[in-house]
Amino acid sequence: MSRRDDEPHQPTFITPATNRALAAPSSAAPRPMAATSGARRSVDSRQGMSPQFVLRSLRHWWMVAAPVGLALAVAGAGVVWWLFEPIYLAKAWIQVRETPPALVFQVESQSKGYVETQKEMIRSARVLRPVVDSANIRNLPELSECEDRVSWLQDQIKLASVGQSEFLGVEFGGPDPENAATIVNAVVAQYFSLLAEVNDERVTRVIALLDREVTTRKGDVEQRRQAIQTKAITETGKDPFTKTLQGGATWPHPLAELQNKLTVAEVEREVLEAELKALEELPAQVGYPQVKNADEKISKALQENMEIRTLDYQILTNQTKLRQMVGVSADPSRDRRCLELSNEISRDQKQLGELKKTLEEKCRAELQKTAAAERENELARKTLEIESGRRMEQALRERYESEMKKVLPGIADMVNLEFEQAELARATDVLNRIEQRMVELRTERQAPARVALYDAALPPQAPVEAVPYARMGLAGVVGFCLPFVLVVGFERMVRRIGDAGQLEKETNLTVIGEIARLPERTRKPRAATSNRTAQKLRLYEESIDSMRTFLVLAEDLKYAKVFAVTSATGHEGKTSVAAQLALSLARASGKPTLLIDGDMREPDLHEVFEVARTPGLAEVLAGDCELESAIVPSWSPHVFLLPAGELKTSPHQLVGNGALRSVLERTSRTYGYIVLDTPPILSAAESLVLAKAADASLICAMQDVSRAGQVRNACERLVAAGCRPVAAVLNGVSPQGYGYRYGHYEHATS
Repeated sequence: MSRRDDEPHQPTFITPATNRALAAPSSAAPRPMAATSGARRSVDSRQGMSPQFVLRSLRHWWMVAAPVGLALAVAGAGVVWWLFEPIYLAKAWIQVRETPPALVFQVESQSKGYVETQKEMIRSARVLRPVVDSANIRNLPELSECEDRVSWLQDQIKLASVGQSEFLGVEFGGPDPENAATIVNAVVAQYFSLLAEVNDERVTRVIALLDREVTTRKGDVEQRRQAIQTKAITETGKDPFTKTLQGGATWPHPLAELQNKLTVAEVEREVLEAELKALEELPAQVGYPQVKNADEKISKALQENMEIRTLDYQILTNQTKLRQMVGVSADPSRDRRCLELSNEISRDQKQLGELKKTLEEKCRAELQKTAAAERENELARKTLEIESGRRMEQALRERYESEMKKVLPGIADMVNLEFEQAELARATDVLNRIEQRMVELRTERQAPARVALYDAALPPQAPVEAVPYARMGLAGVVGFCLPFVLVVGFERMVRRIGDAGQLEKETNLTVIGEIARLPERTRKPRAATSNRTAQKLRLYEESIDSMRTFLVLAEDLKYAKVFAVTSATGHEGKTSVAAQLALSLARASGKPTLLIDGDMREPDLHEVFEVARTPGLAEVLAGDCELESAIVPSWSPHVFLLPAGELKTSPHQLVGNGALRSVLERTSRTYGYIVLDTPPILSAAESLVLAKAADASLICAMQDVSRAGQVRNACERLVAAGCRPVAAVLNGVSPQGYGYRYGHYEHATS
């Protein structure tokens, strides 16, 4: 069976009966060229990913993409279900109190970010490294395949505050409920161990520093007391501390309130400086050396190093070989092989020692860096608090000194003595407050911890998700959408002609017609489809007549009689367009019209018109038959057909010997119009010869089938070959779309 250019997208509806009906004179005048306006552009003829382009792509491929997408959706959901491993979430509860608990003295919280600090402390390497190195954790399957187990555990441990409460949840999810609970409890235990150790050492250091400050201040207070006592006895003959010791001064101090504020600020600053100094000195005492099993961890890191293991294995192998050689050698001290192997062992051992030393220094540096990083935030906070306290103290001191200068000169001597006594009293008050703070620290270190374990983790009884419905659904959606995405991408790459605007852009030719698709044959009863089929047939006829009207009325084509209808590739409807154009020209002009089947390789017109294939154009060009004998005159009074004939030699030889032009010249004198159906331009080069012999050429493209690059290439070849492409035709437009754009304008019949 021979190929049909208009199948499968445009199944022919032409039969002898319908052809004769179409060939009959029409009672209506040709309709104005609503469909042939070259100025009309599509709403969106761009090649971007417009909604119209996506819809056209999906409409073109949905019958293939939908079942493939369903299969991929089922397969994706099945794979997710098959690979799904239930996760058990173990959780421990920690209570972090907003204010530190107290036995006797209430201590205000000094950190607004205390909870966040504890979270970062739990995630720190100083807590997690001992956990992953412990005997009951490092061999668990969850950690056995991790290269950096600390980083992996930092990512897996989840810390979250529970609502607005004081509780903090420590969570870990894994495939084994027992192992998940074990890991959570190990992390919590190590955190509390480190917290107690650091807090105890810090408090001890602060108390020691404050105690040293108390000793210094006691000496200063005693010196001031003696100096004031000596001065008062010399000037007044009285001991100023007799009444003071009994219960108070002779008159109230005028700056007592300001003096008290200055005393409080100084005490607070002294305590903060002691805490900062304790924290700064802490790394030398409880920092890097405090890391438990530091030597063991360094030794383990050296053992796990691949270079060290390779050198160890190489040395052990060579030592074994050396022992074997020594056992069989007569004189090992002179045996060249023994000496070489011994030297190689010595070199490897030296290299191994240097490598171990380098790696050990690196490990120690990393531990020191980790210890230093954990203190940075707290040091910065303490420094800021001390700086703020200093500014407050300086402001109070300046105000105090300013007020002292305002005292009346008449009582200067008495006031000076009183001021010195007041300074002594303030220094004594500062000393007493520091001693009071030391008592508070010693007392409250026995108070309950601010952070306490509320509930340890227990092995969960059920997984977080029994069946991964969400992931299965997501995999199904992705699998279903994947074919559609691929076909849209494929269409974006091949760039099919979607509308007249795009066709004009690719060819630089005016689109003189959008040809409605021929109605398909149906198995339904004739009565159910006759009206619809007749309407589609009228739209098809109207679209052909619009194209013919342009060709007849165009000023540049008023002397053109031979029209070549061509296309870039096959299956683009050029044969149907050529046949219907010949029928329309004959019907409208009443002149005899000749339709020539120039596709001698795979002809179609003889089947469309149900006539014999031979004799035809091939025999006429080869000189085997006269032109008049090959033309079929009996099909219609106005339409004559020259079939393609039987090709017995190369078509290039037939069209290149000059006989084609002679045939067209002879027929032009007899027929009013000649329509030449050519082979596809990109598939058969002789189509260029046929098109060049014509007065004008029409290039056909099938909507949503023809590729933009191929159509543009075909048009460029026509121009390069000296042909005269005058217009383009968009074939295969849906009747619904054609009727929506141009409407229905029926004519009355008698």
